[in-house]
Amino acid sequence: MHKTIRRLIGLYQLLTGGYGCLFLVYSILLAGGGSLGALLILGLCILTAAAGMRLWNGRPGGQELSLVAQAAQSVSLSAGWLRYLFNAGLALWLNFGGGVHFDHDFGTRFRFGLASGYGSSPQPYPAAIGINLLPLAIVLYLVLTARSSRKSA
Repeated sequence: MHKTIRRLIGLYQLLTGGYGCLFLVYSILLAGGGSLGALLILGLCILTAAAGMRLWNGRPGGQELSLVAQAAQSVSLSAGWLRYLFNAGLALWLNFGGGVHFDHDFGTRFRFGLASGYGSSPQPYPAAIGINLLPLAIVLYLVLTARSSRKSA
């Protein structure tokens, strides 16, 4: 992996994951406590920041943690009674479902839901899938450079 690109990806993850952590801790303190969802997204932001720190410093596990952190941000899913979305940083979404459309965002965003209940049934989420192009590009870069470094070793 080229050192400059490795450090840029690491810095990006460190800043965006760190921002997500600060934002969430502030939000949890402001609300007087956190939910399970808030703790889950905080964990994903910590993973992203830690992966960035390890990648920036060229430490073992940095590439693998970065792959997991970016893969978690690469796809959004809405199907039936399930919904998932996570991004920390720049999001360039290509969404499929009810047509194809492009969306962009910057910040930390998380959605996870299971629709269930008693009595009248909740309406299922509309079927849709989204591809976050920037994390997907980082995942592809990390996978391809890992393969090329294994072949040369």
